[in-house]
Amino acid sequence: MGVILFDLEEIPLPNFVNALDAWYTVFICVTQDGWADLLETFLNTGKEQNYDKLLVIYLLIAVSAGGFVFANLIVAVIVTNLEMAVKEFRDEKAMSDNPLEFHKDYSASEVEILPVHELLANNNTALLAQRPFKIPSLKKFSLRRLQAYIALIVALEHNMLEAEIIHLDLEKVMAVILTTMAQVRIKRIR
Repeated sequence: MGVILFDLEEIPLPNFVNALDAWYTVFICVTQDGWADLLETFLNTGKEQNYDKLLVIYLLIAVSAGGFVFANLIVAVIVTNLEMAVKEFRDEKAMSDNPLEFHKDYSASEVEILPVHELLANNNTALLAQRPFKIPSLKKFSLRRLQAYIALIVALEHNMLEAEIIHLDLEKVMAVILTTMAQVRIKRIR
């Protein structure tokens, strides 16, 4: 816009000769670093042809609008980063409050899965090598709750075995479908 308004032969300004110089002038206005020197240059340059008021109005609009947008952009970035940091802090605090909860950082490939009967067996080095993240308080732990946890683990193990059986059955069905499709393609080719 500055190139269109102020690229006149009557105004010997180097700030609006081409688009790159005009963008540099707008950048100075937005960052508000050195805009006073630009104001002085505009005042001294445009006095002969009475363009100084128009140049000053353009500069003040660019400084105030650009500074407002730039300041709000910085505030928006800081607020967004602060919100993300607070959410991450709350998530970490929630994870540390419940030591028995699984952490999202661990994948199933990193954890060795053992059946319950092997886990409860004597001389289990995998069980002895594991250390809890935080030692839980067992004040409210009862025999009834222990039985419920063991029943849950046994049920989960049973469901995992059934899921494996279903997976194997699905693989067999898929193999039959693929061989049937291959036979159909062979018959179509003949």
